[in-house]
Amino acid sequence: MLSLDHAREFTLNVSVTPPLSGPSEVVLGGEFLDRWGLIESAFDLNPVRLYVIPRARYAAWLARKYLEGTNPGALPLLSTSGVFRAAAASRTGIEYYGSRPYQAGDSMKSIDWKHSAKLNELVSKEFSELKGQPALILINLAVTDDEEADKLAYNIIATALSLAQESIPSALAAYDQDGVRLTTPVLPPREILTRALGVAERMVSFVSPLKYLAPPDVARLRADLFRLRSVGSDPAKALASLLEIEYRSLEEAARESPATAALLEGLAKGNKESNLVVISGRNHDAEALAFNLFKFSRRGYAIIEI
Repeated sequence: MLSLDHAREFTLNVSVTPPLSGPSEVVLGGEFLDRWGLIESAFDLNPVRLYVIPRARYAAWLARKYLEGTNPGALPLLSTSGVFRAAAASRTGIEYYGSRPYQAGDSMKSIDWKHSAKLNELVSKEFSELKGQPALILINLAVTDDEEADKLAYNIIATALSLAQESIPSALAAYDQDGVRLTTPVLPPREILTRALGVAERMVSFVSPLKYLAPPDVARLRADLFRLRSVGSDPAKALASLLEIEYRSLEEAARESPATAALLEGLAKGNKESNLVVISGRNHDAEALAFNLFKFSRRGYAIIEI
């Protein structure tokens, strides 16, 4: 509560956490009191009106705009022919990318004769360099509240959109606390983005009496085990046996986790050498992910945690 003097200036900093969608108003309640304290009048101040767009809704809007603006055989998000030609002029490689109007200097081998006959003008094929290994997007669909659901949906769509913009083919593997919900083979970027929009709507609420602390540091655990085994003292051996029990417990929990099943099924159905992109709120799968990411990083997999 603040008491204001008419001759006094002040600055007030207010922190507001809005709901996930708007509009909404910030309301400050106040009272007028006369100098004798006899007359009192209440009033409300509305200093700001908030228009909140959920992150997930914004990401979905961007994804749909991208899908509307990209068609097979056309460059993404380019509307004018001038920009189209300038951007397409130097695209060469070995992987088919699309078609564009013929430009002076194009090789006759790159002419798309079928489309040229259909459009009654010369059309050239263009190719891009290989983008490296495809990606497997591993998604935990279990969330604890609306805020986490909004953030997860945003990360799913934004990740698929980023991969689509880079023309990286991907696969999806989604799971919750009860099991694997979806796996796909490696699909073209546009199709993966379309699938991601659907996956973002399949989240499930997960309420557990367990409290999840920071995930275990499996790399440090293995390093401690290695150092203790090299020491011959009895205390070191006793501590090593305790750490070995912890490691085996993590391994067993990971083996039974839906996260592991989704990861293995996704790699089997897609490309076994895919880069791994992990999107999770780290709730029921925290220990399993920590163990699996350690194991797969040692095998040489590139891992990106969103």
